[in-house]
Amino acid sequence: MVNLFKYADEMIRKLMLAAIVLISLTSCKSRKAIDFQKALDQQERNASNVLVGKDGPAEEKLACLIKKDFKGALRAIDREQQAFNKIIGDISALPTAGIPQGDELKAASVSYYKAVRDLQGLDREEVTQREASYLTDTARVRQAQDSLLQLSREKLNRHAIVREQGEVLYAARQKFRAANKLE
Repeated sequence: MVNLFKYADEMIRKLMLAAIVLISLTSCKSRKAIDFQKALDQQERNASNVLVGKDGPAEEKLACLIKKDFKGALRAIDREQQAFNKIIGDISALPTAGIPQGDELKAASVSYYKAVRDLQGLDREEVTQREASYLTDTARVRQAQDSLLQLSREKLNRHAIVREQGEVLYAARQKFRAANKLE
């Protein structure tokens, strides 16, 4: 009888150990997936700093436009474009091997930041037309104002594209998180 209790006790310990190992294995999150998500989160912060960060290119561009420093605004736009090109390049270089839904999330991220970059790139034409609107030639001023109106329409279209790409990115992120059991 004593041996039976020892045997049962030993079996319970083995079952508990197996259950603990099984639970820990099924609840493990992929280190690669976590690192991939952290890298994308960092790129999102970088993009945010470009667009709304203190002393970022967008803030510099606005300050230059207020002062009617159109050349300075164009330099700020160049910095903005370079920053987005770096973000896109960094995301494109991220490895996705062995990460479920990694390729899809990477592609959605790249598409989204390209759309944002292209939208922000329209500012170059806007600055050029704003500068022309301060000329003394009334015909050129009217032409610049007409161009600004057309540019506003184009910006609306680009905003729609950014919104669509943002929705695709959100869906890809949700699928990635579910596939990798990330919360």
